[in-house]
Amino acid sequence: MIEVRQESLTRAGSPAAVIDCGGPVCADGVIRCVDLAVRTGYTTVVVDLGGSDVLDADLLGVLHRSGRRMREAGGRLAVVTGSSRLRRLLDLTLLSCGFVVHATREEALAG
Repeated sequence: MIEVRQESLTRAGSPAAVIDCGGPVCADGVIRCVDLAVRTGYTTVVVDLGGSDVLDADLLGVLHRSGRRMREAGGRLAVVTGSSRLRRLLDLTLLSCGFVVHATREEALAG
């Protein structure tokens, strides 16, 4: 299930789209949600991978392209994962150069 919610950023005063992946993560669903957020004017998108401990190549590519798309639109992409294994994978692949990885949603929303 992928759910998109709006949360307020108190620091910047602008809204953030939160893509809450509360189960198996679907790369196609994430890219559709990021596209929708960009089209509706969000400057910050947070992809919360929740308790997922698995990333496939499709999702890695989607996160990389989404980070680039957000930068081109003048915004930012943040990814939330509590898994140290996933954070290490993102660091090793160098795909996280287009987004920032946070351990909690609160950290991601704070910027």
